[in-house]
Amino acid sequence: MNYVCSSLERQLINDGWRREIASKYSDYLSKKSYQVSTGRTAYSDSTRSKTYKAEWDFEQKNKDLIKRFATEREAQQAFKNVLKSKLWEQIADGRKVTLTVKGLGSRTAGRAYYGNIELCASKGMTMYVLLHELAHAAGHMHHDVSFRVTLVKLVSRFMGTEAAKQLKKTFRAHKLKMSVSTKILEPQEWLVNYEKMKNVRKLKKVS
Repeated sequence: MNYVCSSLERQLINDGWRREIASKYSDYLSKKSYQVSTGRTAYSDSTRSKTYKAEWDFEQKNKDLIKRFATEREAQQAFKNVLKSKLWEQIADGRKVTLTVKGLGSRTAGRAYYGNIELCASKGMTMYVLLHELAHAAGHMHHDVSFRVTLVKLVSRFMGTEAAKQLKKTFRAHKLKMSVSTKILEPQEWLVNYEKMKNVRKLKKVS
């Protein structure tokens, strides 16, 4: 099987790097660039379950901070208030969204897809569920860092700073990141770090 080097790998190999190590740096650069540009730490929605558990914890402990909608009209009015806000204008990049209240599955409080948000009439009639789905509709169809950051911004604006503080605290308590480092290591910096980690792994095996 033929191996095709990227231009970066060829440059590193010409500088004396082994092909295997040059390939590892190229992989690192690709992954890190993706993280910085998207605010995601993984290609899959790997933090979905942990995020749900954190949110359930937040909702159980902060019921007094979460407004419940008595009617669909209340939910629609809250939805319209978000959409006409400056914050939504900043985070949604012109996306158009509609809201429907209906019966959903037994475990579904809400969902967002293709510019549509649905709230469950029996389980999803709260400001928090609405904001959760709006964070998705703003362009974060996952539960990674950029989704959580956007959700906290929405909560701060429409539920208050105390609610946002408690949500952020809960995410961190569940070991969920709230930022992605934008620093991308240069080849020599990465190589030094790579060699250090390799030595650490060797020591662990020996012990």
